[in-house]
Amino acid sequence: MNNSEILNIAFLEIRETFGTMETLSLEMDRQTKHGITHKPWAHDTATPEVRFSIAHNEEAIFLRYEVKEKQTRATYFNINDAVYEDSCVEFFIAFHGESSYYNLEFNCLGTPRIAYGPDRHNRKFIDPELISNVKSQLKLTKGVAEQVNWTLLLKIPLTVFGFHPGLSLTGTAARLNFYKCGDALPDPHYLSYSNIISATPDFHLPQFFQAAKFSARNKNIETSL
Repeated sequence: MNNSEILNIAFLEIRETFGTMETLSLEMDRQTKHGITHKPWAHDTATPEVRFSIAHNEEAIFLRYEVKEKQTRATYFNINDAVYEDSCVEFFIAFHGESSYYNLEFNCLGTPRIAYGPDRHNRKFIDPELISNVKSQLKLTKGVAEQVNWTLLLKIPLTVFGFHPGLSLTGTAARLNFYKCGDALPDPHYLSYSNIISATPDFHLPQFFQAAKFSARNKNIETSL
């Protein structure tokens, strides 16, 4: 996507009370899938195939990543561990035109690392008690030629964005980016959705975030989740 375009994030008319991750997965099947295809640092030798879909409601952001890669690493199990060293997918977002942003990082097991701040050096970790409310579902399959295929579904409650109490997304503008990395893999790689211009690998460059808007609810559609 061109940086001048706007990513519209669909509203899912769902009722959380009756929800399951399987039902959410079916709903996310209907959402547009976007490729994480930019390879800003050409010396990377590995090029996984990665897509994501995103939606929201009054209570949560829903994310699903679909990954195909030849090397998979999963060694971190604790909240705010260095999951970027594993097979990792990431979501960075800034609300309301603010300079500070959240980085939400997940290894393929769903282990989360979430922080907030204006740049890569001045970040504050979100309270693990808030992060523990994130729900995840991993599906792992064997692909062709020793390839590993995995899908990570995430339900991220708005309460996770602890520096924005009472956050409401409907109609809200934001800037964001999506990534795939694996710093400690035998062949490290760094992929982004919105392209980055930098001499060295660095995802913490909000000037390259993509404009986005969280769509309003469609009152004509109602789905139980």
